[in-house]
Amino acid sequence: MTEVADAPARSGADAGQIQKTVAIVRTVAAHPEGLGLSELARACGVAKATCYRILTTLEREGWIVSDPVTKRSRLSLDLILMTESVVTGGSLTRYVRDVLADIAAATGETAGIDTLTGSQVTVLMEASGPHLIGHAPRPVPRLLSSWRTSTGRVLLAWNDPELARDDFERDAAAARLPAGFTNFEGFLAEIDTVRAQGYAVTRSQLEEGLTAIAAPVMIDGAARYAVWTSGPNYRLDERIDDAIAAVTERAASLARLLQRAGTDLDGRTTRSS
Repeated sequence: MTEVADAPARSGADAGQIQKTVAIVRTVAAHPEGLGLSELARACGVAKATCYRILTTLEREGWIVSDPVTKRSRLSLDLILMTESVVTGGSLTRYVRDVLADIAAATGETAGIDTLTGSQVTVLMEASGPHLIGHAPRPVPRLLSSWRTSTGRVLLAWNDPELARDDFERDAAAARLPAGFTNFEGFLAEIDTVRAQGYAVTRSQLEEGLTAIAAPVMIDGAARYAVWTSGPNYRLDERIDDAIAAVTERAASLARLLQRAGTDLDGRTTRSS
């Protein structure tokens, strides 16, 4: 009888916690300049201690970032890109979509932006190219292998390549390594090349017959995001140099915009240079 009687109480408590979490996210979203803990708690009518616990969980999940200097919390760029929220000065999401559309127009292929999520990459947003053959639209967001993708290699090059070791070795044990790879040390050598040239090109690594090009979006020396284009080998390889230029130039343009906007990419407020 006690467990049955406690069930509605637990259900009500859970619902109350969800409502408080939603209220906090909505309040933070309405203040793109960020909110301190005390003012956030007052604004959404949640006890300060409860607000702190929820914020900590949201930060751990990557939905909220808090500036270590000002202690003000705001939505992470990951969440902004996935939900198409609006930030100060207009829609950052719309600008990112414009950048991806520019890449798609310049290369004639689908373009997108990814971030590193543990040992995988998350496709946050993409813009379709003019061709329906070779790259059909797929759900966004979605997770992909980091070591097999151009964006994964770019992001690993400026983060920690060891994140991909377990996934690589599982594929090796299952005889799923693409041509050109025999061990993880060889993969690390390719990561060194990616870092040196500033971009990655993969051919038939994630999918047979698919070429992909990616470049990092660098903010204060950190690469948390990478933009890409991909399409069939027979189309993209013919204009590979132009495609590399289009991707690297747009990645640099997006990085400058994010720098000027002071958008958090790694939990810190960026500064204009």
